Amino acid sequence: MRVMLVINNMGRGGAEIQVRDLAIQFAQRGHRVCVVVLMTFEEFADELEAAGVETVALGLSKGKATPAALWGLVSAVRSFKPDVVHSHMFASGMAVRAAAPLLRALRSRPALVHTVHIAFEARRRYAAYRLTNRFCDLFTCVSEEALKNHGAGGAVPTGTGLVVRNGVSLTKFKQQTTTSQEDARRLLGLPAGILWLAVGSFRDEQKDYSTMLRALAAAPAAGNLLIAGVGKLLEEKRTEADRLGISSRVSFLGLRSDVDTLMQAADAYVMSSAWEGLPVVLIEAAASGLPIVCTDVGANAEVVGGIGVLVPPGEPRALGEALGRVASLERSARAELGRQFRARAIERFDLAAVTTEWERLYQRAVQTVSESR
Repeated sequence: MRVMLVINNMGRGGAEIQVRDLAIQFAQRGHRVCVVVLMTFEEFADELEAAGVETVALGLSKGKATPAALWGLVSAVRSFKPDVVHSHMFASGMAVRAAAPLLRALRSRPALVHTVHIAFEARRRYAAYRLTNRFCDLFTCVSEEALKNHGAGGAVPTGTGLVVRNGVSLTKFKQQTTTSQEDARRLLGLPAGILWLAVGSFRDEQKDYSTMLRALAAAPAAGNLLIAGVGKLLEEKRTEADRLGISSRVSFLGLRSDVDTLMQAADAYVMSSAWEGLPVVLIEAAASGLPIVCTDVGANAEVVGGIGVLVPPGEPRALGEALGRVASLERSARAELGRQFRARAIERFDLAAVTTEWERLYQRAVQTVSESR
């Protein structure tokens, strides 16, 4: 097939990483693939092109969709001639739907697929989905909660949406062993002792790092913390760590491309998010065999099941107590939790299986469009 994936931007967010991984998987399976971003490629353009994936950046400024940009999307579709156009996230979905009437007028009719990556959206977005649903052939969400919320909001006609979960590479994110942990710590120059890992942006308060830092301060026996990520709030959080007296226990690592190695080096993973969809990084931690403590938001419970520790969002005391409990476990007990997480990732979040599911759904959508002509 000829598959076009459309997304707002291309950075190191979970949705962007999922689009990158799917594009490369499709290309490796012999499909012709193009990734279109409404704005720019901050990351991954070279990696995609090296895998044989075509890339197109429309160069929009955020929130400023113009007729010229719409025509740029139409031109990209007409040039690539995809069988399927698969949009990810709200803005790209609306752009594709806005282009649909013009594409049809120009006798171009690919199957249009859209994926929602967050648990809920503003009412005006649900209304926008309702008004344009006739231009979408398949509507999917990454979690059961997201589908329930979008269905209740009228974003998708009852009974027509599907759940297709995010997936991660089980060959890149491997089961941690004592040897792999020692090797990773030696490579990264990390000390002995309990190390928690957190990965996520500082661009806004989604990851709620303040709660994480206060939880660590309340749990002196929980060990040390590594945080990988960048954004405008980073210096503010550094200052907060200093104020809490835990700066010696927290390492701010900045933007990292070696998250798989960091997973091997850590003892456990922590997420204190105020909101989430189905976070790819949490699945990566599970696939790496790390015990997980996270807030009970979005689809986090779908990842950790009854294995990890869920705590309410915004409660540093509860999070700190959970960190202390997991840190106090014997190494063998943490390893057993890790093996259970790895098994869950294999069962539910294998990127290869997710790619196969998309191939099946694309074929079905293309067939439906063909029969409607």
